[in-house]
Amino acid sequence: MLSSVLIQHGYKVGLFTSPHLHTIRERICVNNIPISKNDFVTIFSFIWQSIIRYHGRNNVPEVTVFEILTLMAFEYFRKTSVNYQIIEAGIGGNKDATNIVKAQHVILTSVGFDHTRILGNTLTKIAYDKLGVLNTKSTLVSSKQHHNVRNLVKDICKNRDVNLVSVGEDIIIKSFHEEEEVQFCEIQGIFDLYQVKIPLLGKHQVQNLAAAIGLLEQLVDNGCKLNKNKLYLGLEKVKWPCRLELISTGPDIYIDGAHNPHSIRTLTDYFKDKKIIFVFGSSSSKAIKKNLDILEKLNPILIVTKSRHPRACSSRVLALRARNMKFRKVIETSSINEAINKAKKLISSSVTTIVVGGSLFVAGEVRSIIKDIKQEYPEY
Repeated sequence: MLSSVLIQHGYKVGLFTSPHLHTIRERICVNNIPISKNDFVTIFSFIWQSIIRYHGRNNVPEVTVFEILTLMAFEYFRKTSVNYQIIEAGIGGNKDATNIVKAQHVILTSVGFDHTRILGNTLTKIAYDKLGVLNTKSTLVSSKQHHNVRNLVKDICKNRDVNLVSVGEDIIIKSFHEEEEVQFCEIQGIFDLYQVKIPLLGKHQVQNLAAAIGLLEQLVDNGCKLNKNKLYLGLEKVKWPCRLELISTGPDIYIDGAHNPHSIRTLTDYFKDKKIIFVFGSSSSKAIKKNLDILEKLNPILIVTKSRHPRACSSRVLALRARNMKFRKVIETSSINEAINKAKKLISSSVTTIVVGGSLFVAGEVRSIIKDIKQEYPEY
C-alpha cells in the first residue's frame, strides 16, 4: 500500500520483500518492477567478491541467502537513487539482516505466533524481538495488538524516545464493508478523514490500511508532499498476490499465504458462512496441528497436498493428522496440480468455493498453474 501511494505521487520507491512467488527477482523491486536479470547478476557478482574476501576471517560465519539478497537490495536501491526504501524484515527484527539500516519509520503489524523456535514462545517475546528495529527518535505505527503486546510497545517506545502512533487510539477505523471484491473503508487519521476503497479482502487488510495511512501522515509531517486524491488512486491500484486473492472464477478459487495460527484464523473467519473445499499444504516447521485445529471448525472438504519447496511437509503426514479430526472429508494428493483438479471435480451446487492456504509456497504454485506463469530458477 505504501509503495503504491508513493509511486502515484511520482516518488521512486525501492521495495524489499520475502519470500517470492514466481521469481527470486520479485524480492527486489523499484516502483513495483523486479530487478532485471542483468542487474541481479551484476550486483550479485559485486557482492560475492566481498563475501569471498571476508569469509573465514575472524571466525565469520557463512553468509545466508537472505543476507546476500538484503545487501543486493540496498546496493540496487543506491544504484537507482530511490526516494524511499520499504524494507520487510525477514524473521523478527533484533538480529534480522535488514536491521543494518537505521529505519526512520516502522510499522508493526498485529503480532501472532510464528517462528517461535527463534523468536520465543510468547507474544511479548516475539514482539520484543520485532521491536529490535526501533531507533531513538524514530516513529512506530502499531496495528491493533494483544493487550500484553500493546503495553510492551508503549514501554519500549517511551524508553527509546520513539514517537508511537497506534491504530485504535490515534488512527480510528470508523467503518468498512465489501462490495464485489473491493472494500470501502472510512479511516480517521490524526490529520484528516479518509474514505478509501482497496482491492484487498479481509478485516486484516483494513487494519493494514489504517497502519499505512498512519505512517503516510507521519511522512507528511516529515516533509513528504501527499495529495489526497493521489493517495486514493494509489490505494485503488494496490496489488498483493496470494493475499485472499480471487485467482479464478467458475468455480471461485481464492489463494492465501496464511501459514500460522493467527493468519489461518483470519482466513477462516472470512469464509465462516460458506461451505468450502480447502486445499492445504504446509512447511514442516509450521504449527500444523494448531492450523488444522482452526480449519476443522469450518468443517470443509480438506484436500492435503505438497508444494515443490524442499521444506514442504509430506501429504501423507498431513493426511494422517487430519483423518484423526472431524473434517467432512480428507483427500490426500501428491502434487498441487492433482489437488486443484480434484477440488474442481468436487464443486457442486452446495459447495462452490475453493480456498488454498497453509503456505505461501502452495498458494504461489497454484497461482503459477492457473495463470500459466513459468517458475524462474532458482525457485526458492
